[in-house]
Amino acid sequence: MKAIDDSMLMAYLDGELDEATAGEVEAIAANDPSLDTKIKDMRECDALLRSAFNHVMSGAGKPVVFPDLTGPHTEEEHKKSISSTPLPVALAASIALLFVGGISGFFMLDSLVEREFERQVLLKKKDAQAMLQARSEALEKKLSGTEVSWVNPDSGSFGVIIPVQTWRTETGRYCREFQESTTVDGTITVEHGVACRSDDGSWKVRLRYFPE
Repeated sequence: MKAIDDSMLMAYLDGELDEATAGEVEAIAANDPSLDTKIKDMRECDALLRSAFNHVMSGAGKPVVFPDLTGPHTEEEHKKSISSTPLPVALAASIALLFVGGISGFFMLDSLVEREFERQVLLKKKDAQAMLQARSEALEKKLSGTEVSWVNPDSGSFGVIIPVQTWRTETGRYCREFQESTTVDGTITVEHGVACRSDDGSWKVRLRYFPE
């Protein structure tokens, strides 16, 4: 087995190693107090970062509006989104730095922050994709009053879309009012909207509003 470096330790903590290699890491750590302590520190650091990101993403229990993650984004927009990372994340990262030291500490922290940020963005993108698919099915195929549910097992987010009524515009375009309930990080958001069928067969949301 090759030397256990920080990259291998992070892969081990993320569950990316195969069972045999992970077993070797655990066996070596059992007989190496310094390595065992390092793994425990990395776990604590990782847990702190995950907690900070979950707090930011969930809006501390308040309903939040997530950006459209399904469309293309330019490199400039991507950099802008990263530079606007909320303060709690930076604060948590500073605290987490206390658990690690030296050059390897900075390397581990930077990698953990980047991985967790990418993981959270991916989860939200999967939420958006599942929601969009369920909404399209509900508006295209289901009668008014019929529920269509979606769930992202990776994030635990889920929701229900219900078509409410259907009509045709003066130009002959079909439009439908719908109700959408989503549960993200334990926060339930209920809103209504109006979507119209485009020439290519897709449903575009034209209006959103919250019930009283």
